[in-house]
Amino acid sequence: MISRRRIPLLAACAGLLVLASAAAAAPNTFTGTLSRQFVKPATTATYSLTLTNGSTSDQADRAKVTIPQDFTVVEPVTATTTAASGCEASTWEADGTLISGGRINLKRPGGGGNQNLCPGGVLTISFSAISAPTDGPYTWTPELLAEGAAEAFAFTGDTTVTVDGSAPETTLAPGPPAVTQQTSAEFTFGSSEPGSFECRLDNDAFAACASPKSY
Repeated sequence: MISRRRIPLLAACAGLLVLASAAAAAPNTFTGTLSRQFVKPATTATYSLTLTNGSTSDQADRAKVTIPQDFTVVEPVTATTTAASGCEASTWEADGTLISGGRINLKRPGGGGNQNLCPGGVLTISFSAISAPTDGPYTWTPELLAEGAAEAFAFTGDTTVTVDGSAPETTLAPGPPAVTQQTSAEFTFGSSEPGSFECRLDNDAFAACASPKSY
């Protein structure tokens, strides 16, 4: 027969077991961002898809990206990971056929060392693609995969690009004088659509920029 004095102790032990079980079942998660928000219809553009593994996730050894309808990916595709939590920085390779079934298919490279995507690690997939001919939002849907993982990797983030054939409304404030003794300059501009401006200095390549831009 159990005395009443022992009941609270048993209840407390049960609570500790529940908490320990919950801590061991941390979810597999990852986040993603896409470098482009807008593209013109039927236009070749470069993209960078960045996937960050969750801090409590399993190690991932494969990745797949579903290509939006009416988009065409142009090879080559490059994929690199950062070092994190015991995993080495590495360059991933094709998982079977690189582009198959409407997806980009990638896996960790062979050879020695731990070249998985560890918790907190970042996988950056870079490629060019011809956009759809029709205006509208299109989503690149990523997946992370791992052999023997406790559960699937849940994705959060925005990997949508909008195909838009209409020119944005833009404004550009007056810049510095054409001839000046100043050693720096700042340019202020605005647009009805984010990501509408690219800037360059002298003969450098154009790159996306935000207002205000200083040189």
